[in-house]
Amino acid sequence: MRPFSKSLAVQIFVGTIQRLPQSARPSGIYKTRVNMPVYLNINGFEGDQQADLRVHGGPDKAVQLYPVAHYAALIKRFPELLGKLAPGAIGENISCPDLNEQEVHIGDLWQLGEALLQITQPRSPCSKIDEKLDCKGVAAYIAQSSKTGWYFRVLEPGMVTAENRLVLVESGNEHYRLCSILSLMQQNESAAIGALQRCLMAPGIADNLRLKIEQKIVHLNRASTGTP
Repeated sequence: MRPFSKSLAVQIFVGTIQRLPQSARPSGIYKTRVNMPVYLNINGFEGDQQADLRVHGGPDKAVQLYPVAHYAALIKRFPELLGKLAPGAIGENISCPDLNEQEVHIGDLWQLGEALLQITQPRSPCSKIDEKLDCKGVAAYIAQSSKTGWYFRVLEPGMVTAENRLVLVESGNEHYRLCSILSLMQQNESAAIGALQRCLMAPGIADNLRLKIEQKIVHLNRASTGTP
């Protein structure tokens, strides 16, 4: 690993639990931009809530970032979403116009205000995105196109202000580049097994991602040997 000095402007979003419009399921996908200092602890920004703690929230998914540039691709694919999509629209806590999955790695360390963050895993988009936007297929497109965004773990809690920038402290190994991991998880050839095994060694990798990679390796091994 080697130190970098990349510094990026961001917007911060938090939200309380609300009901989705069709199913009335509770969800924390509704976020509002924060323009005042907010404390960031190991479970996320103060005041930010998640409804289903089985799949959302917790230390490995404390903070979610979604690249702003992906919204243009979403609108191109789903023109009916014009006017509905803007930073914060799909439940992210951090919006950044100058960062994407090609530029980050599992294990990267970032400073935001007083808090130190570590990238742990990509986001797995769910059907609540479709329901909030009243548009079927959005979550599937996000997953298939690898425009997922990612989660951070909070290694050191602290205050964050609207003026704070996201600063890269330490970058991970090229084997752990997020776009590469997303691509490997979509492959069905046994040749991907070695690369997937290397991914398991990524520092700070979330338990959930580790499990998914291990399951993928088992599946590829069985497919290559014809084992049911």
